[in-house]
Amino acid sequence: MLKYLVLFIFLVTLFSCIREIDFRNQDKSPQLIVEGMISNENQSCSVKISYTSKTFNNYQNDPVKDAKVSIYDDLGNSVILVHNKDTAGLYTPTNSNFHGIEGRTYTLKIITSDGKQYLSKPEKILPVVPIYNITYSHNPKADKLIPSGIDIYVDFYDPPIVDNYYLWRTKVISKRVATGIVDSSLNSPICTLAPGDSCKKVTDFNFYDYTDCFCSHVTCWVNYGTNSLVTLSDASVNGSFVKKNKTLFSPIYWTGNQYVEVKQFSVSRTCYAFWKRYEQEVNRTGDLYDPQPAPLEGNIYNTDDGTEVVLGYFTVASVATKRLLITNNDLVQAGVKFDYLYLSEYIQRGDCRLIWPNSSEQEPVNW
Repeated sequence: MLKYLVLFIFLVTLFSCIREIDFRNQDKSPQLIVEGMISNENQSCSVKISYTSKTFNNYQNDPVKDAKVSIYDDLGNSVILVHNKDTAGLYTPTNSNFHGIEGRTYTLKIITSDGKQYLSKPEKILPVVPIYNITYSHNPKADKLIPSGIDIYVDFYDPPIVDNYYLWRTKVISKRVATGIVDSSLNSPICTLAPGDSCKKVTDFNFYDYTDCFCSHVTCWVNYGTNSLVTLSDASVNGSFVKKNKTLFSPIYWTGNQYVEVKQFSVSRTCYAFWKRYEQEVNRTGDLYDPQPAPLEGNIYNTDDGTEVVLGYFTVASVATKRLLITNNDLVQAGVKFDYLYLSEYIQRGDCRLIWPNSSEQEPVNW
């Protein structure tokens, strides 16, 4: 079964499913992908530019490192974005204080090294719709790959009269435990393992320390849900109080606090339509004989060639952010049971920092 290349507009790879979205032409000609956003939040402005792979068997995009990139508004304010040497294809603003302002309209401009000019269709930053509350409930579904966890919900008041369109991104930072590795700086003379070896041995139902060895990098705080995307139109809820709108399922692999952050984006109808289609494609199920999904053309166009298809979307949004700390006692009160914690399927071997690259050994503070 062919595998297809997935576009992620918010700068990380999103979901996996039976059928991923093909962003390449069958004739293997590369297409430009633009992945970017500006919002009312500080340091929210960034753009990632790449081409689809020139060869069908290469599943990585080819980053563009030499484009001229800028964003400007309808009042003539602008900012130049330069290539970030630490992340290939990522462009960040020279003025880190530049951010979107409610009511203003923004346009992205790109000039590639071959002289082609691309613009995004202008979009306005709409009024912020606040998050009223974040709630959660225990989801007992579990198997050997994913334990039970919690469903995260948001409550909010949808403004009446006007049409509103929403996106949600939710993350949960929680504890994961790995076997760890033997620490050479603390190694015991009687330790029979070499530095860097796995520091614990795992059985089906428990794991046991090598008591004569010192181990490190066992516990990490892992950021889950950064790939999540949920969309909603207020067509059926206009002007009402929306309660328990689910934004994420978060598995619980270990005891400890759960640090929840929800971002609620208010976007244009065309932006919503793009992401709704994307959400449907990545969540679809099917088999080998289903029709192949069409490329997701967005709001970027070549100013000199209207026939060129440019993939991706430059998102212009207002954002409301809310956080919630769920303690271990809260989880117990919600019905979460931790009798599965020592299953070997949930304890991976090695250095937790390498197993979960988006993790930290420091627990969040001031949440």
